Amino acid sequence: MGSSDTASRRGSAFAHLALIVVAAWLPFAAALDAEFLDWDDGDLLVKNLAYRGFSFEHLRWMFTTTHMGPYQPLSWLSYALDHAFGGMDARVYHRTNLMLHCVGSVALYFLARRVLGSLFTRPDPDAQAVSEPSVERALSTPAAPSSFAGFGALATALLFALHPLRVESVVWCTERRDVLAAPFFFLALHAWWGYATRPNRRDYALALVLLLLSLLAKASAMVMPALLVVLDLGPLREAARARGLRRLVLEKLPVLALVIPFMWIAAVGQAKSAALATYDQHALVTRVLHAGYAAAWYVARMTWPSGLHALHRSPPPEAFLEPRILLPASAALALTIAAVFLRRRVPAFTWAWFAYLVILAPVSGLVKNGYHLVAERYSHLACVPFALLAGAGLAAVASRSRRLAWGVLVLAAAPLAWRTREYVRVWCDSRSLWTHTLAHDPDNDTALGNLAALELETAQTLRDTGEAWDTML
Repeated sequence: MGSSDTASRRGSAFAHLALIVVAAWLPFAAALDAEFLDWDDGDLLVKNLAYRGFSFEHLRWMFTTTHMGPYQPLSWLSYALDHAFGGMDARVYHRTNLMLHCVGSVALYFLARRVLGSLFTRPDPDAQAVSEPSVERALSTPAAPSSFAGFGALATALLFALHPLRVESVVWCTERRDVLAAPFFFLALHAWWGYATRPNRRDYALALVLLLLSLLAKASAMVMPALLVVLDLGPLREAARARGLRRLVLEKLPVLALVIPFMWIAAVGQAKSAALATYDQHALVTRVLHAGYAAAWYVARMTWPSGLHALHRSPPPEAFLEPRILLPASAALALTIAAVFLRRRVPAFTWAWFAYLVILAPVSGLVKNGYHLVAERYSHLACVPFALLAGAGLAAVASRSRRLAWGVLVLAAAPLAWRTREYVRVWCDSRSLWTHTLAHDPDNDTALGNLAALELETAQTLRDTGEAWDTML
């Protein structure tokens, strides 16, 4: 391959990265002037002195606390840096969140480029025709990703970065842990994919280090062992066969050794915060229905992001037998059955679906945590298999018509960017957040109470105070 081709590929990659950063930044730009919210930001950051410094006592607290539930020492360190540079200026904290979102989107681009590069390769550098997507061919021919894989990676990153479901994690300072854990998670998978296709110690060690960093930011990466099994059964099956069962088991043991302590700490932290429900409160059948509903809800909102707001309340246990829960849960079951039966005809959908279920599992409702039915922040990692699936589809379109592929991408991305831009403004201050929530759920007691508390703070007359108390009651 000539130097001109290499330079062209590098130029294309740099253009893609620039576009991703701009696209990840601009729709969220209004967040740079956002406030701390009266939803956890106060107790986590504004009133909390424990993270404001780098003394031994500060660091000991960061690495031992499960304050408000999560174990997140790396996230606490990032807050400490924000405080060191900007004190309690909310703009500094929001800027860091937004920068991390850009970094995560770029990391996903590199992951997608490696994954899709396994499907779109040129075995013969002098060949004119692009090979059909084939994992087997890709693994036997470690060629550089074609331009079509690069386009698919760009589409994957853009559809992830621009989606309104990202708003909660990016604009809410409390959810720093999402945007900090995600880049390490994506890069850990990137390194593991390199190890799995060409076994080497460097990629293996790098994957473990990056996994540890992701876990230190948020325990959501605890799904990694199960996710790696899905990859071995699916897109990496030929490479898995080459390594043999014994090696497949042994290579997962250090991953399990990293993950298990964080699973235990996460459970202890949630139990201390009184967030975990017992089986007396929510029986197994309720949890399964909850998980089925959640699986269908996130897929539906990825496709059509309507009805988004801060707090989607969980109904009482008896309500899980109502059609509004049973129908989406049944749809999720139907999709799971379809994924099994279509595993040979449409393997990409099958493995995207099961990867999605694995990533979603800890927050799906199987472990009942909190008083929400679904939470938009839980889509941050779970949506990635479908973003990759969409990217692969657009890469296939690009292999036939680049103009058509760009047209489809623009038609998909532009409305998402506009909707995200509008939704970001909802999350910029507490009043707009709770007013928007009440517009979707007028009986939301948390929104009513928080909005009434805001009214009390700003009450000018006795009449204003009385109205605020009426709202709160």
